[in-house]
Amino acid sequence: MPPVNSVCVNCNNKILNTQFMKCFQCAQTYDLDCAVVSSKRYALMTKENKINWKCDVCVSKKVPVCTTTSTPQTSTASSSKTNNLTKTPADYHVTTRKKQNESNTQNETSFVTESNLRAILKQEITAAIKSSIKELVMAELQNINQQIGSFHESMTFFNQHFEDLKANLEEKSTHIKVLQEENLNLKSTVNDLTSRLCLVEQQMRESNIEINGIPEKNSENLSTIVNKIAKSVDCQLKDDDVLHVTRVAKLNKENPRPRTVVAKLRSTRHRDALIAAVSSYNRKNPGNKLSTHHLGYDGASSPVYVAEHLTPTYKALHAEVRKKAKELSYKFIWVRNGRIQVRKDEYSPILVIRNSSCLSKIN
Repeated sequence: MPPVNSVCVNCNNKILNTQFMKCFQCAQTYDLDCAVVSSKRYALMTKENKINWKCDVCVSKKVPVCTTTSTPQTSTASSSKTNNLTKTPADYHVTTRKKQNESNTQNETSFVTESNLRAILKQEITAAIKSSIKELVMAELQNINQQIGSFHESMTFFNQHFEDLKANLEEKSTHIKVLQEENLNLKSTVNDLTSRLCLVEQQMRESNIEINGIPEKNSENLSTIVNKIAKSVDCQLKDDDVLHVTRVAKLNKENPRPRTVVAKLRSTRHRDALIAAVSSYNRKNPGNKLSTHHLGYDGASSPVYVAEHLTPTYKALHAEVRKKAKELSYKFIWVRNGRIQVRKDEYSPILVIRNSSCLSKIN
């Protein structure tokens, strides 16, 4: 609060704020400008400093004034007394202002205020924190640099290993492509050779006939049986036209049917003639087709089948063709000169089945 007598003694201006100085000795009030106290200094002063403050007039009363050092003591004292009597309080204030400033400055520097202590502690703590943070940061950075270096070495190692694996993979991929091409070529060659081998084997059997359904006996004469078949179907076949007759082993030993009889005739013309005669006889006698009864076998009669002698590959293919043709209601299936042929009806084209891939023709 401003004082009751809110007028500065020095400049006679009203003191409108709470920042003023009151002399401890004379109880006179001064504004900060006349008291030569800055706002910053006023803020740093403690309550005790403000209570014990003295104005320049009161301070100058205790300080002896000396004019010269060469006059006698008596003249100095009388001169000082005369000067003091002739000077006004304003003159005292003007001459002693500098000394008061020096005294106040000495008082400020001689006391450690709370604000100064706070500033000093703040500076020290800040410096200590900065130093600690710097040390911690440097230690962490060093650790991070070491980890980055180790990581860089690991990445270099893995990168080199990856490049080696990549090169090896590319080499293997190229080699695999070459092997795949060779494999395709080999498969094509094998298929071609298999087809050619089947053709060669079938050509070796071109004069052979295959007879199924003849019961097996220990004392059988197979050449005589072939001649009896020829006579039964009215086919002109001489004894010397049958070059060789034998039974072949079963593919499935558990099959109860008798072993197949294979007869090698003199030529394909004799083969075709015998097969055509058997087919014609069966068509003419649907109720009395060629059977074991015609060959002189006693007991129950069983049918006898005469066909071209096929290789095992063509036999399997013939079985597949018959199965699929039966499912699709094909009426005609036959073999001529080692080639399997099918026909859906009398008006459909003839289809030749040479291998398994040709089965798609039957649709």
